[in-house]
Amino acid sequence: MAKVIKIGRIEQQILRYLALHPDKHQQEIQKDLEIPNYGNVVNAVKSLRRKGYVTFKKGKNKRNKPIRLWRLTDEGLLQALVNCDLSAKEMQQAINNYVKNEFTKKIVKQVMEELDPALAKKILVSAASGAASLLLGTNLLSILFAIMPESNITAKEAKQIKKLAKRLKRTDRRIAKIYEAMEEISISENLFS
Repeated sequence: MAKVIKIGRIEQQILRYLALHPDKHQQEIQKDLEIPNYGNVVNAVKSLRRKGYVTFKKGKNKRNKPIRLWRLTDEGLLQALVNCDLSAKEMQQAINNYVKNEFTKKIVKQVMEELDPALAKKILVSAASGAASLLLGTNLLSILFAIMPESNITAKEAKQIKKLAKRLKRTDRRIAKIYEAMEEISISENLFS
């Protein structure tokens, strides 16, 4: 599970905003979130940076002056996915904004399209909180098989996940190998029986 660190309301708003809108300047953040005091935004961004949730890249404004464009780190994206109450579609958008691996994006898209939104969100939250490697696109197990029997899923949800996993297994060799490995070591017997 991702380590939950207490963050303020403005910090949480900024995490959510940057998950959906990467590479924004502090003034854009203030304007779009309608935060009346610019100093609050500056302090919140500093706090998020100290916690390792945001980083910046250098950019130029319209007058060719240097500015900092803020974006989430992998840990910041994890915190946004787990703690900012994003809808399933917003989670997909945030993952697409930050995940570079096209294969991971493809799997997330299929999870979102083929499962009902509540179950898809449950899978993405579980995957995000269980493995930061999801964000790097290296651990597909955490996307496809994030829901284990102790996660309180219903039989109907397990059936949906199993159906999606079988369909994905037929479409991609990498998924077939993961599926076979999961069956061999029987990490989730209830899901595959």
